[in-house]
Amino acid sequence: ARRCEFLQEAVDKLGLAYRVTVRRDRAESVTGLLAEVVTARAVAPLPKLIGWGWPLVAPGGQMLLLKGEQAEAEISAAAALLRKKNLVASRLAVGEPPNGITVIRVVDGRLSPGKAKDD
Repeated sequence: ARRCEFLQEAVDKLGLAYRVTVRRDRAESVTGLLAEVVTARAVAPLPKLIGWGWPLVAPGGQMLLLKGEQAEAEISAAAALLRKKNLVASRLAVGEPPNGITVIRVVDGRLSPGKAKDD
């Protein structure tokens, strides 16, 4: 609940309420929602996150998943699923270790490399 409160406060202060919705819910229970960006923070291994979250991604959208040091290994472990769903995953580092954050970005592989909506 505190994370959602923080995110909602950030959305409000940045003036993004017209286009950002903060939801505290289990991805598999969300229906009728397609988002340009779906995020998750160290909830489950990448294959599970893709299974839960990708159905919520609008065409041209992306998933941004905060992960730990094992991000590369998770991308490798999800290779078959990524190919099957025609998705591309890349690792983005934000900051320097040990305090840096690793983000896995998942996009539709049918788009040009790195061309998610609003890039």
